[in-house]
Amino acid sequence: MNENHQKWKKPKPNLRFYKKKKKKILNNKLFKQTKKKLILDEMKIQKELNLNQTKFI
Repeated sequence: MNENHQKWKKPKPNLRFYKKKKKKILNNKLFKQTKKKLILDEMKIQKELNLNQTKFI
């Protein structure tokens, strides 16, 4: 082992970048969840509409 190897330290991560990225990821997750929920709600509404239509016929 040479002495240079010991001196070498891991560079610190760029925190600002990480914070931004984290925020982005969180937003993405939230967006996906709300999207899923919206789709589910849509499906529910469609189902109810279909049921109502069959009732009328």
